[in-house]
Amino acid sequence: MATGATDPNGWLLPGAQPGSVMVKIVNTSRDTLNNQLAACLQYTEDKGRYVVHLTKSQQQVSIKPENLVQASMLEKMKAQFELFQNHPEFQRQVSQYYNLIQQKTGTKPEYVAAASGVALVAAMYFFGFSKIMLLLSMLMLVGIIAAPDLNSPPRVILNNFPMRFRAIIREQIPVVGPRIAANQYLSMAVMGLVLVFFVNALFFAGGSRRAPTISEPPTVSTANPHFGGAGAVATNQALMEEYYRKGFEDGQAGTDFGTSMPETVVVEEESPAATEDYDFDFVSSPSPPTRPSFMNKVMDFSSIMSIMYLAKTGHSLGSTPEGSWDYQLAIAN
Repeated sequence: MATGATDPNGWLLPGAQPGSVMVKIVNTSRDTLNNQLAACLQYTEDKGRYVVHLTKSQQQVSIKPENLVQASMLEKMKAQFELFQNHPEFQRQVSQYYNLIQQKTGTKPEYVAAASGVALVAAMYFFGFSKIMLLLSMLMLVGIIAAPDLNSPPRVILNNFPMRFRAIIREQIPVVGPRIAANQYLSMAVMGLVLVFFVNALFFAGGSRRAPTISEPPTVSTANPHFGGAGAVATNQALMEEYYRKGFEDGQAGTDFGTSMPETVVVEEESPAATEDYDFDFVSSPSPPTRPSFMNKVMDFSSIMSIMYLAKTGHSLGSTPEGSWDYQLAIAN
C-alpha cells in the first residue's frame, strides 16, 4: 500500500483517518456499482486502484481512479448515514434494544414510541420546546454514559456511573480530558458543574417569555356628553323634544316656526373640568422584559455542551497518529 505521492486524486493525506473521504462510483461496466457511495480507504500502487468500502453492502471493492468522484456535501451526509445504518454491529445493537424494550414493557416498541411521541408533544405544549429539548439532551447524555450497564441492576448502574463518566471525559474532552479523568476529585467537580448548568438552565434561566398583559380598552363614561356617551344621547334627545314642543306651540299660535325659539340655546351641563372625569382609563405600560444576567449567559447548559462538542470535533479532525494536532490536517478533513 502506498499513499501521499502515489495517491492520484490527492484524497489520502498523511495522518488522515481511513474512510474519512466519501466518494461516488461512476461510469463503470457494472451497473450495480454506478452511483453508489463509498468510503475511500487506501490506494494500491501495484494495481493502480482505490480500495473503497461500500456504504450499503458494507463490502470492499477496488475501483480505478477515473471511476471515482468526490461526494458532494449532501452525498457525504447520506453516505455517513448509510454507513452507520448498515453496519452489522449497529444492527445487532438495534435488535438487542428492541428485544429489551419489548421484554421490559410487555408490548411492541412501536407502540411505546408512539405513546412517547404523544407525551413529548404534550410536554412541549405545557412546558415549552426549549426546556423539553434540554431535558432530552441531559437524558441522552446520561444514557450514553450508562449504556454499557443498562442490562444490569440499578445498583450496579449507580456504582459504575462515576467510572463511566470519567471514561467519557477521557475520550470526549480534548487535551485536558485524560488529566481530569485521572483525578477523581476533578472528574466529580466536572460532573457537579454539568449538573449545575443543567438545573440553572432548566429551572432558573428565563427561557420562556410571557406576553405583556393588555388592559381593557378605554371606556367612555356615560356621565359626560362631550365624549359621545349615553349622557350625550340623553342631552340631544332632550333638545329635540324641546324644539318639537316649541314648534308645536308656534303652530298652534299661528306664528312662524321658530318664533318662540331663543336665538342661542344654552344647555346647562356639568363641566368636565369641574369633575375631573375625563372618561377614559389610563393604561399602564407593561414593564420591559428583563435582560438575562451574566451568569445566565455563562451557565447555559446547551452552550457549554455545544462548545465541548465543537472542541472535540476539531481535535479529532486534526489529530495525528503521533498524538499531536495539525492545523492543515484538520482543514483537509
